Amino acid sequence: MPIENNVKAMFNSLNTTFANAQPDNGMGAGGWWPAEGQHEVFVSSLTVRTSEYKLPDGQKVPGTDIVFRYQLINDPDQPNEPRSFDGSAFRLPQDTSVLDDKGRMRVEIEMRRLKGHLQTILRRDVKDIAAALADADNRITGQEAVAVVVKCQYDNVNGKTYRKDFLVRPLAS
Repeated sequence: MPIENNVKAMFNSLNTTFANAQPDNGMGAGGWWPAEGQHEVFVSSLTVRTSEYKLPDGQKVPGTDIVFRYQLINDPDQPNEPRSFDGSAFRLPQDTSVLDDKGRMRVEIEMRRLKGHLQTILRRDVKDIAAALADADNRITGQEAVAVVVKCQYDNVNGKTYRKDFLVRPLAS
C-alpha cells in the first residue's frame, strides 16, 4: 500500500509522540489484570523512577513512582505462557510538607501498602524505605524466584474503577 508524501510528512511530525506512546490493546492504561481475588505470582521486577506528583489543586511537585511487576504462576487461560501484569503504582511526593491533611493520609495509606509489599518480599520487618527497596530489588533479580500471593482489588468510586494490589504472604521457598 503506497502512502502519499504529505501523509508521510505528517507521520514524521508525530514520530516523537508515537515513539513514547504506551501501547493500548483495549485493556486500559495499566494493561491486563487478573480477576479480583488472590493469585499466586512471581514478583518479576521492581521499578523506581522519578515522576510528577499531582496535588489536589492540580499543581505538580517532584515525586517517585514505584511499580512491582508480577507473572502468574498458574494461568489457566494461557498455561504455556502465563501472563504478566504491573501492580498499581505507588505514587509518592518527594516532599510531604506540601500536603494537606487529606494528602498526608493518602501518602500514609500508600506507605502502609508499600511496607506490606516489602516485608512480604523480604520476609522481615523493614524500617528504611531506600534500603528495603534495594534489598527487594536484589532479591527479585537474584537467583531464586520470589513467589507470593497477591490480592487484586477493584474499587469503584464515582463511576471510575481503581485497581490496587496487596501482597498477602510469601509462598514456601
